Amino acid sequence: MMMFVLIILVSAGTRLGVVHPLVMIAVAIPMVAAASVSLLLPVTSATVMSVLGKSHSGT
Repeated sequence: MMMFVLIILVSAGTRLGVVHPLVMIAVAIPMVAAASVSLLLPVTSATVMSVLGKSHSGT
């Protein structure tokens, strides 16, 4: 899916003659997404574990 979007962006950029900014954006979006996921994942898992631990100890 991401490659499909990237190909569309690159082809559209080639026609418009503004390949560089579009390529930069297309590369930056997945990188930012991956960074935010890697940052949020430990926090989310820690929260889930603490909630599960509390409910587990509660019973």
